[in-house]
Order: sequence, then structure tokens, then C-alpha cells
Amino acid sequence: MPTKIAVCQVPDIREDIDGSLEWIEKFAGQAETKGASLVCFPECFLQGYLTEKSLAEKCAIDLASTEFQIILIKKTPGNYC
Repeated sequence: MPTKIAVCQVPDIREDIDGSLEWIEKFAGQAETKGASLVCFPECFLQGYLTEKSLAEKCAIDLASTEFQIILIKKTPGNYC
């Protein structure tokens, strides 16, 4: 069975993880209704492409953290909040 992949072009959002997550939810929902099983977003989309070290450190999320696990659970299909 072929896999349908969705590729998203999204606005440049910086330092607003909640705002980025809203876009992810919107586009993932649209992709799902069109039959996509994989949705791709640009690199650095979650925190924005930050070039200043202090901003990058402020917005960084440890992938092993509880904070990131909560994001994953919220964005699992069927668990949209």
C-alpha cells in the first residue's frame, strides 16, 4: 500500500512553541483528512530558527524531558487538544 506524505510550508514563528503547535495541529488535521500518514515540517519549526545563542538556549526543549513528552502526547493522532 502506498504511503501518502504531506509537506507543509508554514509561517516563520519564533519563540512561540504554543503558536507553532497550533499550526502543527491545523496542518496535521488537514493532511490526515486527505489521507496522509506522514506530515513533514521545516527544520527548527517548533521554536523557530534562532541564531542568537541566548534565545536558542531559552527556547530549547530537551527531547528526553517531561515537557517534550507532553507535546508528543498532545499531538498524537486522536489526542488533539
